[in-house]
Amino acid sequence: MKKNCTIVLLSLAAVVNTMAQKISVHLTFSGQNQQLHSKLDSLKITNITAGGTLQLQWPDTAATVQLTPGDTLQYLGYSLGFPVGMDQPVFRENNFRLFQTGSNPVVNEGRVAVEIPSDGTVEMTLSDLQGRILFRENRQLGKGIHGFSLSPGNHRILFVTARYNMEVRTIRIMAFGSESVSSCRFQYAGMSSPASGTNKEAPLKSGQLTQESCILDNPTSDETYTFQFATNIPCPGLPTITWQGQVYHTIQIMSQCWLKENLNVGTMINGNQNQTDNGILEKYCYDNLTSRCDQYGGLYQWGEVMQYVTQQGAQGICPDGWHVPTDQEFMVLEGIVDTQYPVGDPTWELYSYRGFDVGKNLKTSSGWNTGIGRDLYGFSGLPAGSRTVNATFDFIGGAGIFWLSSEFSATKKHLRTLHCDYDNTYRTAQSPSIGYSVRCLKNN
Repeated sequence: MKKNCTIVLLSLAAVVNTMAQKISVHLTFSGQNQQLHSKLDSLKITNITAGGTLQLQWPDTAATVQLTPGDTLQYLGYSLGFPVGMDQPVFRENNFRLFQTGSNPVVNEGRVAVEIPSDGTVEMTLSDLQGRILFRENRQLGKGIHGFSLSPGNHRILFVTARYNMEVRTIRIMAFGSESVSSCRFQYAGMSSPASGTNKEAPLKSGQLTQESCILDNPTSDETYTFQFATNIPCPGLPTITWQGQVYHTIQIMSQCWLKENLNVGTMINGNQNQTDNGILEKYCYDNLTSRCDQYGGLYQWGEVMQYVTQQGAQGICPDGWHVPTDQEFMVLEGIVDTQYPVGDPTWELYSYRGFDVGKNLKTSSGWNTGIGRDLYGFSGLPAGSRTVNATFDFIGGAGIFWLSSEFSATKKHLRTLHCDYDNTYRTAQSPSIGYSVRCLKNN
């Protein structure tokens, strides 16, 4: 029997304005894998705007939430199973795991463990944020769980990698070591008792994974939500759409449905002209060549992308029923595809290169100057380059840069960059006069 939970998510605005009118909404959740029912093992509701979190375990799949109209809620759904479209080798039926067992972050000394399903050789590697190898050792281990201890020295971020039978697991270690000790230490600590892993990609029983799916919304009345746990397939029931004479393919990535190609709509204008609010949809093509638009999509100034409105999540130049993704929505995508940092991890809020392999998993497997991607989820991010603020073209083959509909300020707008030299993604804000690519996201 389903239970009904109630949570009050306190609004920061209410502290300032005691007259803020709260409402109660009843939320009901279910799961789906393509078009088949998928049991929700648990779910988490977070008020991103005002703070406050509620976690529910099966069979609890409903909650009554009090909030202020306009608050953005983030729903995270978890289900045990096989995501449709994912490469099956990720889910082999073994118990090869790498996970942290000590304190997190590490203070002076920490512990990690590796579990292997049968006797074999395990290569353990410790590296820093720049990819420098600090320790590497091949060790013959027996079936079971083995512990390792590490001292971070003066490092703040370390990566531990285990390689066994051609499979690799990597986890990030946050550390607060001694500034006076420059060297780090990593050593075998013997057999360990069973423990729960924290690595996002750790295989679970029967070769299954705990899958994470996310929905963002601003509810003002009772709502029913269905998490989608399929990925790397065309959006169910909508494999293609036609917009402004162009055919676009769709790609389902958990609960988000994206266009698989960069938008390519409008009339090409020369790169030395600015796009204006003149009732004509305009685009740049790299080097003023229409063939570049055919290959990479158009490049657009932010105002043209948004069709000269500033409301985040606006349709802009996207098809009907679609919109220009928000900064928060792209963070959801990043958390879904990164193997180390899940949705909601504080790393996604940083303005810098963030994540572990999110960029590599979003980039195409060809067409980049260096650092080609794996394109694990079918997003197929292309290195389309940009039309610069100086009305020149740059970075083709080196970077794929996407406008987002969220404003950073009146003079800078949010964007996201995939770079040929990095496996993560870059979050920043730039002048709206620069020309970048656009990807569209389907409305909820």
